Amino acid sequence: MKTKLFLIIAWLFLSSQVYAQSYKMPTGYRITDGVSSFRFGNPWGMPLFFPLGWSEDGNTFAYLVEENTDGVGSSAVFKIQSTDAGKDFLVKIGGEGAPEGQRFASVKKFWEAKQDTIQELLAKYKIRQNSDYDLQKGKKIKMGPELYSISAGFNTSPKIPANSNYPVVDNLTITLGKRGAGSKSVLTYKYEESEKAPYGEFHHLNKFDVIGIIPNPEKTKAIILIEKWEPGWEGGSDCYIFTIGCDLTKDFQR
Repeated sequence: MKTKLFLIIAWLFLSSQVYAQSYKMPTGYRITDGVSSFRFGNPWGMPLFFPLGWSEDGNTFAYLVEENTDGVGSSAVFKIQSTDAGKDFLVKIGGEGAPEGQRFASVKKFWEAKQDTIQELLAKYKIRQNSDYDLQKGKKIKMGPELYSISAGFNTSPKIPANSNYPVVDNLTITLGKRGAGSKSVLTYKYEESEKAPYGEFHHLNKFDVIGIIPNPEKTKAIILIEKWEPGWEGGSDCYIFTIGCDLTKDFQR
């Protein structure tokens, strides 16, 4: 009895220590193609992607992005992305438009200033840091016996609203297909003129294309990565990385 009680206590103690690890600032990767008109943070002016890893249950993925925009310069964003259908980011800190105290010109500066906050959030969501992330690039992706396809597209409205100098996105879709199982809509967006924010997540786009997919270790859930080009404040285009979670095993329809 004493042995069993000791083992239970030891297991509880070890479990509580698993996520008391010290996370390190991840390595940044250039995962988009092309060169932006504006090059504040790196030679290409393109966003850099800093993967942190998947949660223990494989349902959430954490990462940072260093973005470059012509009106603001470079800025760092920290996100924890859910893969559950219909759920957005669980956590988003920093980036363009963030409040004072959350805007930083680089991931390095962001990490140094917000390390305690980041550590707490990564531990809270039980993220296991792993820099060896599995990015499958392209619109057709083979994982073991399964073959997936991803498509993303949008249409712009011919009418330019009064609060903008650019046509807005009228509708937008991301579709995930699986060989032998059919397809499903991962994201559907339709602009409404009644929306309060004149520059929302998808209001103005020059380009919206698939980068690839990062599956969890079990290949049951994934995040889809999209490159999103928006008109810049001073001309040209700004490139952002947009992600959305998905389930690779269910809800496909023929």
